[in-house]
Amino acid sequence: MKRKAENEPRQKTEQERKTGMYTVIQAAIDVLIVFIHILLMKLYPAHAHLFEKTATALLLCGASVYDIRTAGIPITTIAGMISINIIYPLVCSWEANVLFISGLPVLVLFIIYFINRNVIGPGDILLLGAAMPALTPVEIFGFLFLCFSFSSVVGIIMGIKRKKIKGTIIPLAPCIALAFFIRALIL
Repeated sequence: MKRKAENEPRQKTEQERKTGMYTVIQAAIDVLIVFIHILLMKLYPAHAHLFEKTATALLLCGASVYDIRTAGIPITTIAGMISINIIYPLVCSWEANVLFISGLPVLVLFIIYFINRNVIGPGDILLLGAAMPALTPVEIFGFLFLCFSFSSVVGIIMGIKRKKIKGTIIPLAPCIALAFFIRALIL
């Protein structure tokens, strides 16, 4: 009996096919949102900050669905949010104070991540860091408070449901999206 050739490609599992499909769909949506954002910024520059917040909220909603389904954060979402919230403001308006204020929590979270990698994931930190420049300095602190409050409540509920608090994995992207939506677009 002959053995299979070692260079023969293996078949993808159903989960790998679904994850690949989600990644392609997410990337297409992210590129579309960034393109529409740039187009609206050129056509209606007076409403630039509203478009920035709306595009960020849409990208966060997509990242939430992706995080719940695959337990990961798509890099295309982070790249889109960086292009909307960091590169564009630096080039057009030089809002360095917001970038500095939003960079401090990201630095602290990365230090926590390097100390204990089970507390928060790097994708969640990057998602937080890419979302914060769309907010004013006052909104940033409310956003962080709401985000971590929601994640604490969700973690406690999931821990009670699983009868195990320690080691419970929480999808943080939905908490980030909900906190951003409440702080940026409602309050």
